[in-house]
Amino acid sequence: MIGLSIPDCCREIAQGRVDAGAVLKIVARTGVQSPGEWETVIRMYRDFFWDKDYADRAEEIFRKFLGEKRIEQPRFTERLIPDTRHGFWVGDESEISWKKV
Repeated sequence: MIGLSIPDCCREIAQGRVDAGAVLKIVARTGVQSPGEWETVIRMYRDFFWDKDYADRAEEIFRKFLGEKRIEQPRFTERLIPDTRHGFWVGDESEISWKKV
């Protein structure tokens, strides 16, 4: 399984809706270039996307995926972002709808 949204996917994993072990990677829409920028993004996720009941766990999951290089940002390499209008989980890369940036 591949996730298409860092905050949504980390939330579902933190809430126990999705097994982290079943997630190959998260293909993000972000354009983060430095560790400092990631800290800003994490604060934003905590403030606007993650409820306080699971924010610590969601951040832990995110940091684990980032450390394991399971977060990809094709915005840089291919000038593409995943289209999440139809959800933020797919079975494999062939199911991802892309938008140019």
